[in-house]
Amino acid sequence: MFCCHCTFYLRQPTDKDANAGAGTGSGGEGAMVEGGVVGNPPPGEWSNRTGNLSGMPAGFANLTLVSAKPDEDKLIAGVSVGGLWLSEDGGMNWSTLGANKKSASIINRPSAIIYDPISPDVFWESGTYDTGVFRTDDSGKTFVQLGKIDSIDLVAVDFSDPDRQTLLGSTHEQRPIYKSTDGGSTWNEISGNIPASINNCGYPLILDTQTYLMTCAQFGGGVGGIVKSVDGGETWLRVSEIACDQAPLLASNGAIYWSVQGNGGLVKSTDAGETWTLVSHAPMTIHPIELPDGKIVSANKDYLLVSPDGGKTWHPASPSLPYLPTTFTYSVSRRAFYVSHISTAEVIPEDAISSYEYDYEIM
Repeated sequence: MFCCHCTFYLRQPTDKDANAGAGTGSGGEGAMVEGGVVGNPPPGEWSNRTGNLSGMPAGFANLTLVSAKPDEDKLIAGVSVGGLWLSEDGGMNWSTLGANKKSASIINRPSAIIYDPISPDVFWESGTYDTGVFRTDDSGKTFVQLGKIDSIDLVAVDFSDPDRQTLLGSTHEQRPIYKSTDGGSTWNEISGNIPASINNCGYPLILDTQTYLMTCAQFGGGVGGIVKSVDGGETWLRVSEIACDQAPLLASNGAIYWSVQGNGGLVKSTDAGETWTLVSHAPMTIHPIELPDGKIVSANKDYLLVSPDGGKTWHPASPSLPYLPTTFTYSVSRRAFYVSHISTAEVIPEDAISSYEYDYEIM
């Protein structure tokens, strides 16, 4: 099945130098050929899908997110200081979300959208440089601000709880990690028991109400790696020295994939994060996602890459990328990949979003 609660998120622009390496992984899983990437790119070309967003005034980093709803033909774009925008025609035309007069205004720099796998109209938005977390129960017509936390790279939701009460929020380039047990109304910091040698952790993943994972960056003087809690965040154990980056992927078969910081490849865990294996040495410049048939997709600097075997081998899934994407997604309804990029201009570039037709059932 398609992993409809997987996170699609952007690596935020940073003033800090994220020095990283592959750490001490346990080695590749399966034979590696030229870094694990084999085969030729498929035919076709990328098409511009920026539509009427082109030239729109925006905050720094302009268009920061593109995401496809898993269950219907809807694309959502995140605009810095400009909220979320919806397209129902594959990106040709865009209209603002949150238009209901009762809706809270989203003026952060959108960084992630998390879709509820059971309730199609429910999703969470997180963003940096302003109010951090919002929720909608009506597919984006109305947003509610969740509590008073700011600059959140990623909010994780406990989908093992039918009431969706437990949330984790990681702050952008800061140490605090916040937890809510009342659906986001109130938040408490749970960073105190992270090992003191670790300076900065984030991008949380909730496996169940008590089991959490986070990646820890190698900057600011601290060590990196992956930490795990099995007691609801009371204590944390460093389970890997490999520093990762961007949102993790929890695949439908329970495997977890994470991009190594500094474009160092991809790591995988099949035991709920206890141990990690480096499954690709090929530079992975973006978060992984899962296609409906279980294939895993990421990207290097040249192509989108697809793995049919859990990361053992990778094949080009697109022609040459139109640019180095900062975020991407797959539309099941459109049978197409969508990539986006940012610039430092405070208007949205004319080529901010591009698409490539890819039918996972044929390719």
